Amino acid sequence: MPEPTDTTPRHPGLDVHAVVRRDTFRLDAALSVAPGEILAVLGPSGAGKSTLLRAIAGLERLTAGFIAIGGRIVDDADRIRLSPRERQVGYVPQDYVLFPRMTVLDNVAFGLRAHGVRKAAARRRAQQLLDRFGVGALAHRRPTEISGGQAQRVALARALAVDPTVLLLDEPLAALDIGTRMSVRAELREMLTTFPGGVIVVTHDPMDAFVLADHLVVMESGRVVQRGAPAAVASHPRTEYVARLCGINLHRGVCDGRVIRLGTGMEWQVVDAPVGDVFVAVRPSAVAVYRERPDGSPRNCWKARVTSVEEYGHVVRLGVSRPANMIADITAESLALLRLRVGDDAWFAVKATDLVVYPAAEGSPYHPAESGAQPSDGATGLGV
Repeated sequence: MPEPTDTTPRHPGLDVHAVVRRDTFRLDAALSVAPGEILAVLGPSGAGKSTLLRAIAGLERLTAGFIAIGGRIVDDADRIRLSPRERQVGYVPQDYVLFPRMTVLDNVAFGLRAHGVRKAAARRRAQQLLDRFGVGALAHRRPTEISGGQAQRVALARALAVDPTVLLLDEPLAALDIGTRMSVRAELREMLTTFPGGVIVVTHDPMDAFVLADHLVVMESGRVVQRGAPAAVASHPRTEYVARLCGINLHRGVCDGRVIRLGTGMEWQVVDAPVGDVFVAVRPSAVAVYRERPDGSPRNCWKARVTSVEEYGHVVRLGVSRPANMIADITAESLALLRLRVGDDAWFAVKATDLVVYPAAEGSPYHPAESGAQPSDGATGLGV
């Protein structure tokens, strides 16, 4: 996963190699966002997502690295450090930070006024943006008099009022309830597609990332561990965290092209797989479950113990123990026919053609002791 080693901007969007050291935490992340691109930065709490966003906005000091916006270095961690106002950045923090004593109109006009625009002109531009985002009728209300979804649109209008080159959104949907989030998510995607500059959306919610973004960057412990198109990241996870989010079984082993040997000593037959150190991704729906060993099948079979039985949407999700920690999705009817309970032994099988095998040589830090990441009960199961 290459990182830039110089401070030469590669395009007129956003180029970043941010290094921030703070007590025991270290952020070291590189990314680029082209004009018109929406990039989601996905990761667990404490991964450094918000620190990265604040560094780009000029609210966090770099220890090393650089930030280039619109083809211009705005921070080189040494002699150059432009103020937030000089960076051509629109920043929407997680709680929106609308000024409670100002009207909605004056909140949106605030950035323009700070840039020296006359009051009347700033208010005209603010009203245009509010109208564009469907909240023009709220112009003379206070922030305490509007809903969370409306506040998000106002905050977005305020960020766009100064015509930024880059738009930064920190957990834009986190403050909304579940019922509101779905509709606002779709509206936000539509709004962002009309913005000509680069957009970074920080989130811990995979659904937000997959719906809003053109590309993903996954961060863990201050570093980028995976990047790519949403579908590619979901189908080829490289860490236990990503596999768990996507509801995918992830294993690691060594392959000779026809057989993969997992860390537990278990072997799976595969079809035309890459040779060497590999990841193996298995969809829970691809795991077949039997009471007795199936006969006359080319599938990879093993006996294991059922460790959990949970209702999961329209299926029943079984947790499985060694020799390969895994989850399997079956129907409620199948569960009744198999008469399986926690603690029972059963046979599990996966066709060689259902094993997604790909090289592990891109620098993934994932080295599970059991050579298998089992998604938790809270996994999203995005159905990839």
